Amino acid sequence: MRGSSTGASACSPTSGNNTPGRRVTPAAAALCVFVTRTFFRGSEGSGIPQVIAVLHSPTTEAGSHLLTMRILLSKIAVSLVAILGGFTIGRE
Repeated sequence: MRGSSTGASACSPTSGNNTPGRRVTPAAAALCVFVTRTFFRGSEGSGIPQVIAVLHSPTTEAGSHLLTMRILLSKIAVSLVAILGGFTIGRE
């Protein structure tokens, strides 16, 4: 049994640490944080408070400041990167 491939090392909790998923998720998180903080200020968070503020605003002027096309597109792009990186989106 000396040459057997089944041993204690095969069941080690550290075996498989070099799988791509263990590197992709942290890299996706770092990329999302970097892009959001560097290029898309104001797009942090879920956006639900901004939508509520626009809906309760007496004028539509608040919408142009809180919900811009730039913020909308950045949320879609960063969310896509997060999903592809293995994150879940929402309050699950």
